[in-house]
Amino acid sequence: MPPHHRAVLKGWSSAHFLDQAAQIGPHTHALMKKILAAGVIPEQHFTRCRRILRLAQEFTPAILEVAAQRATRAEVNAVKAVKTLCMMVTAEPSEACETLPGHANTRGAAYFAGPHEPEPQGE
Repeated sequence: MPPHHRAVLKGWSSAHFLDQAAQIGPHTHALMKKILAAGVIPEQHFTRCRRILRLAQEFTPAILEVAAQRATRAEVNAVKAVKTLCMMVTAEPSEACETLPGHANTRGAAYFAGPHEPEPQGE
């Protein structure tokens, strides 16, 4: 690799990206490992690794971890695919939103169970 290319990569190594990915989670680490092992020269994939790790800032580390798990399962490792998976995870309703806490103003199913008579129309 030419010296002026090495200057850009200063501090970047396979171990650096694997350490960063391990801090996010095991699925992100597995995805990075797969990306770095994909080619003959690991340095060719450093930009892809950097862009995927940057998704943890754009979304959250937890979202990236779920997306990395899905990407590994689907055997995809393109940045665009991982970003799309992150957006899909973000769009899913969370478990906290599925049930609302009860309060005195809630009518419940019994209120709506009975037959309702239509209101008389004025003639």
